[in-house]
Amino acid sequence: MVGPIPVVRFLWSFHSIHHSSKALDWIAGSRTHFIDLVVGRGFILLPLEFFGFAHSVVLAYLAFVTIHATWTHCNSALHVKWLEPILVMPRHHHWHHAAEEAAIDKNFAIHFPWLDKVFGTSYDPGRWPTGYGLVHTQLPGTFWKQFFLPFKPSGVKSSAD
Repeated sequence: MVGPIPVVRFLWSFHSIHHSSKALDWIAGSRTHFIDLVVGRGFILLPLEFFGFAHSVVLAYLAFVTIHATWTHCNSALHVKWLEPILVMPRHHHWHHAAEEAAIDKNFAIHFPWLDKVFGTSYDPGRWPTGYGLVHTQLPGTFWKQFFLPFKPSGVKSSAD
């Protein structure tokens, strides 16, 4: 089997910091490498600016994303059945962070879970995950070591390595 393309492996080395949390709660969404934050925000905000969206639209989007990201990382069992096929809810996103082999590389959709169904990456065994964090990787324990890890030649291994 061929591993992930180098750019995906490189980007994963930054995003893996976010996935290293052993517990998932509302504040875990803020655990992000600076480069991951800049690239992720830039991927959205630059096109919005380029296509001339009004600043009020950009601010509304940022407000929605902030609230939704906090919500999806919550450990809330609130069940809004009619909304789950339309908007990512906590359990869907918790499986994206799960430390169970069957959940690796699943539930990539940030806002719309139907995208995972379209691309065959949807996973929901009807229960909550038993644990969180990286399955095949152990990150160093300090902020600075984690910050510089993606820049080292050995970097962070992806789940497919």
